[in-house]
Amino acid sequence: MKMRELSDSLRDDAARLRGALSYELKRVVAGVKATRLPLRSAGTAGPGAAFDRHVRAEFVERSVDATMATMTDAPYVTHVPVMTGGCGRDEVRQFYENWFVGRWPADIQITPISRTVGQGRVIDELIASFTHDVEMPALLPGIAPTGRKVVLAHVVVMGIVEGKVAYEHIYWDQASLLVQVGLLDPAKLPVTGAEQAHKLRDPTLPSNELIRRALEGAISPSPRAAAPRKRKKPVE
Repeated sequence: MKMRELSDSLRDDAARLRGALSYELKRVVAGVKATRLPLRSAGTAGPGAAFDRHVRAEFVERSVDATMATMTDAPYVTHVPVMTGGCGRDEVRQFYENWFVGRWPADIQITPISRTVGQGRVIDELIASFTHDVEMPALLPGIAPTGRKVVLAHVVVMGIVEGKVAYEHIYWDQASLLVQVGLLDPAKLPVTGAEQAHKLRDPTLPSNELIRRALEGAISPSPRAAAPRKRKKPVE
């Protein structure tokens, strides 16, 4: 590696480290207060800043054009639990126009938990809080607004290539979301609602509650769901 390239690489690493340390210090001092968006990068360079520009375009500017301007020529977006999103610039743009940008509740708040930057990607762990008072086809396709409060943990993996978003893998627990909007009964299944997010923010909260409930017989799925199917004997 040439000396100039080594110097540039070390300078970029130092900038990312300063940004990460600055964010962690602010997070500790602020007590991880909820903010409208997890805009946490220092400066305008680096993968973290590319992540934040993309999220700002989606949720603050609410502009499809501005959102697409933050992405590469061939991006893809996958919301893993429900497989919404798109592959290729045309599909991604159509998804944003029809189902994502501007299709979120007005009271949405984001609480950042952690950020990891490296190997060309940014991984954010966060909690999204909102009132389900509008249709949300990206998360709850076909479900009418319920008016219920949702507090949902997410992991967002965003690939960055030359300062642009190349892909997004977005994860959450769909069972937790369905519990919180009243479509799953946690009394009958080993699932939880907002407790997941509360536990993520406060690791001292009790663990293994579902195991305890199961041992006490408090979780009681239907007999059909509980009984395994009998395999037919092969015909000789």
